[in-house]
Amino acid sequence: MTYVAYKTYEQAPATSRPPGVLLSYPWQMEPANETSIARGFTVVTQAEYDALLASLDAANQNSMLIASIMTTVLTPAIAKGQELIVTFAAENIGLGITQAGMTTQVRSVTADVVSALSTGSLYDAITAARAIPPASYDATFVTAARLLAFINKIEDYLGITRSTTL
Repeated sequence: MTYVAYKTYEQAPATSRPPGVLLSYPWQMEPANETSIARGFTVVTQAEYDALLASLDAANQNSMLIASIMTTVLTPAIAKGQELIVTFAAENIGLGITQAGMTTQVRSVTADVVSALSTGSLYDAITAARAIPPASYDATFVTAARLLAFINKIEDYLGITRSTTL
């Protein structure tokens, strides 16, 4: 009978773990020998090892895919959304939103945009900004020009063609 010795990613240095890898997934594998257990390896039959891989492969690939999406797409999109939210708020403060008593109204009007930005849903943020009815615009804080400039910032980040109209 053939035996296999393996260590899992749980035993690997953190710097050797790919993002999202299941800690229970085999990290190192070698033919079993008399020192394998003493060196921290788990020893199983080849059939048991093959069954372990079969049971973990799909889950491990899915976990790594999710981690990749998080690090390459979602986390940067959420960071950009937060940056846009903070910039818009800072601009509004500079324009005198508090003194004008418009904070609650502007928050209400832009709530769907802020929600989309907070979750990294940048295309949805564009749709939400375009969906703000002109009747909700005011002379200073929520204007067609500011909304278009806001949409253009998102489009620039996404690398898509800038809109020229709402």
